[in-house]
Amino acid sequence: MMLFRYVSVICRNRISGVPGLLFIMLCLCIVTFMPQELIALEPEEVLVVVNENIRESVSLGRYYQKRRSIPQSNLVKVSMNKMETCSRKEFDLGLAIPLREHLLKRGLLESVRCIVLMYGIPLRIAGESISEEEYSKKEVLEGQLKALEKESAFSRDDVFSKTLGVEIAKVKKALSDSMIYSDRSASVDSEIALLLSVPYPLEGWVDNPCYVGRFIDIPSSSQASQEAIYMVSRLDAPDPGIVLRIIDESIQTERTGLKGRAYFDARFQPPDIMERRDSSYSLYDQSLHKAAQRLQKSMSMPVAIDHRPDLFAQGDCPQAALY
Repeated sequence: MMLFRYVSVICRNRISGVPGLLFIMLCLCIVTFMPQELIALEPEEVLVVVNENIRESVSLGRYYQKRRSIPQSNLVKVSMNKMETCSRKEFDLGLAIPLREHLLKRGLLESVRCIVLMYGIPLRIAGESISEEEYSKKEVLEGQLKALEKESAFSRDDVFSKTLGVEIAKVKKALSDSMIYSDRSASVDSEIALLLSVPYPLEGWVDNPCYVGRFIDIPSSSQASQEAIYMVSRLDAPDPGIVLRIIDESIQTERTGLKGRAYFDARFQPPDIMERRDSSYSLYDQSLHKAAQRLQKSMSMPVAIDHRPDLFAQGDCPQAALY
């Protein structure tokens, strides 16, 4: 059974490696053109998470579960606040730990591949305040950097200037590391993707093992196992009525097919892509061009591809079915 024909992906603060907009478009292209059996999700492979403190969250979760024939055991109620942001403690105690326990107790660890966060589940995890010790260390490093840069500006000795340059680089690196360490804010969706990858560092980035360009990017602070990564989707909107419409219209579209025009917003022209092969942007730009060509050959819908650096402007994409 096809549960998700079109996948939306939000790249936030935890899993790194893909330019957000290009990744969204690429995922749409991949999902559209890959063989059906490779992307289909069975009802028992989906876990629906609702916030029991928000009535609409529960009702929408149950409605989605019914429309998609998802087993009752795959609906999880958690107790979270009603805000878009939660603390790390709230996330751990109210969401992450209950989900792990539910998956374990219901024997769903092997079957569930995708976790759907329903309207009412917070979006962000607030960063923790840095400790007094960390703040003092940061102040000391900033003072050292200021003094070294001042000394370097007045130095007339090339050898000494070179030595100062090395010391400045070391202090900048230490300062950068301390700032990364103090940034522990995150996206709830990305943290749920890492639900079974614990423990992992809360600061910095965690390398995405599913990102095909990870070998050409700057190494991240940690790497998760591909087998331990969940697909995460979110059914959310400014109001519950829109979420209800998304559910119904998605199912209707799966039955009747997607109608309209396809717009591909690339960055480079095809000849320029090969000159930038070491860039993750060029890697996905090439995929966009290939996807556009395949769709043009299929003649299933009109295709427009733009390889200018700027995005499509407002009004440039009438009757957009795929972007």
